[in-house]
Amino acid sequence: MMLWICSGIKKSFTPDQVDLYFLLDNPIDGTDILFEDGTIQELLPDFNIKWTYHYANPLEQFKFHLQNIGMKYGLENGYEWVICPQDDQKIEDPFLLQNLKRFIREGLVGGRDGFDKLNYKDGSGSLFSHPIGEGYTWLKNGDFKSVTYLNDGPLCYHKSTIEKVGYHDLGFKVFLSELDYCRRCEALGLKNHVLGMSIVHEKFGTLRSNVYLQKHNYSEQDSNYFRSKWPD
Repeated sequence: MMLWICSGIKKSFTPDQVDLYFLLDNPIDGTDILFEDGTIQELLPDFNIKWTYHYANPLEQFKFHLQNIGMKYGLENGYEWVICPQDDQKIEDPFLLQNLKRFIREGLVGGRDGFDKLNYKDGSGSLFSHPIGEGYTWLKNGDFKSVTYLNDGPLCYHKSTIEKVGYHDLGFKVFLSELDYCRRCEALGLKNHVLGMSIVHEKFGTLRSNVYLQKHNYSEQDSNYFRSKWPD
């Protein structure tokens, strides 16, 4: 998986444009070994690469926990943008950084919406979008439109957005934090945008923490928490 992701990084960015921060949350495919033995650094020799482990508690290392770490790191170190792809998404878009310039002092920018076309009520049935899904929006590279909700794919945070809106709400357990963040942006007068970008999406395995989700019924808990915050 990491070799696949790195091939996209080399096509999309130059070392003077981005720094790379990899957050490893208990990978089971040997990804950590590729960092420990220097393979990733050899593949991306001129990039500034940081990587850290986050194995302590599987219930505190879901995507929005890790995005909070990346957002905080980016803000504290003066980065203009923090771009958070999922681990099954490869960015192959050398125009992404250029296209993002038009969204300074806006809300979230992302590659997938998948929600505005749905009658969103409780979060069930609309947590994920995919290329053949009814809610998936196809846009040409660089085209964009304003939306209420964005799905991970990836999510791009400008520093001004993080400064104004803050980080993801840790009251959520697993789901819906990105939708909550979108609503928080809108509540502060910031528009969210889905941006046409070149992304390759590939599933590499099953949800590693499925046993936790089933045991604790986090989907229902998160849906109830979302409705309590946004009853409309």
